[in-house]
Amino acid sequence: DFPAVVTACESMTYNGTAVFPIFLSALMRASGLSLSSVMLGWLILVVLAAICCRYTVPTVEEYRAQGAKVLGMPLPHAEDTTFCQVFRDANLVLLQRWWLHALAVLTLGLSLAFTLVYSGLQGDFGMLLFGSTAAGDQLASLYNIFTGIGGLIIGPLAAYACDYFKVGSIPLLAGSIMLSLLTCVFLVQTTWPAQVLACVSNALLYPVAMTYFLRYTLAFAGPVRVGSVLGLFNTYSSLLLLVVQTFLYSWISALPSTSAEHLILPLEVQCVASTATCMVFASCIIIVGLPEKPVVLAGDTDDPALFAPEDDIKQS
Repeated sequence: DFPAVVTACESMTYNGTAVFPIFLSALMRASGLSLSSVMLGWLILVVLAAICCRYTVPTVEEYRAQGAKVLGMPLPHAEDTTFCQVFRDANLVLLQRWWLHALAVLTLGLSLAFTLVYSGLQGDFGMLLFGSTAAGDQLASLYNIFTGIGGLIIGPLAAYACDYFKVGSIPLLAGSIMLSLLTCVFLVQTTWPAQVLACVSNALLYPVAMTYFLRYTLAFAGPVRVGSVLGLFNTYSSLLLLVVQTFLYSWISALPSTSAEHLILPLEVQCVASTATCMVFASCIIIVGLPEKPVVLAGDTDDPALFAPEDDIKQS
């Protein structure tokens, strides 16, 4: 009933780690403990959590039984499936509407490249724009805090609203475009409030965008293949990300480093490019929509558990 919430919670755990260093620093200041003592305490908590998971997480048999109950059909056994078969099937899924998936990879790759480079340059922004290392530290802390807030609170709440009101995942995509536009607008303004807004809007972009792309992958792959297809989708996006990231750092290094312009110009061009690509992708989604059922491959008719029932995936 709440597929967007499930996918939001998946990315929530990653975004929540953004506030982990801030939490540790505050704990060390308040308690006077050393870093090694705090990390040892954290390790103990991780071990205790693993023990709790051992007794609370459903077994494979329970998972398969519940999956069969929810889907109305048994889940396929993976014992006879090789890596090459999984890789081939994931590629075959992405070959359906390949042009749309290529545009999705381009959109995600460009957006992530900007986010990773921009998030790593907060200290330099603060120093060059405001002549203060403290300003850079503040921007970096704000970025981490709002990344955590976006992943832990805003992302799941937005996903829940989309599921509850049955509006599909288009609002998540629209929210991603809006946040990207805000980043573009405020990034070039050299005032403290503008830089804070650019920092916050980009920090919130990742959890919202990733929630949408998880829903997007699920619509094409179905509940059984979503892991392999999402992994392949992220691999292609990451390869593009590495190329764009290398280009951005090379461009930044080639410009004079005496002013913030050598940071703002490459990042603004990248931000505009990723926003424009996202708008084109959103327009295509509005026109063609998402499939009502996942992609069915040639051999799936022999194993009906590989695809969901007709009403499992709704139109976006």
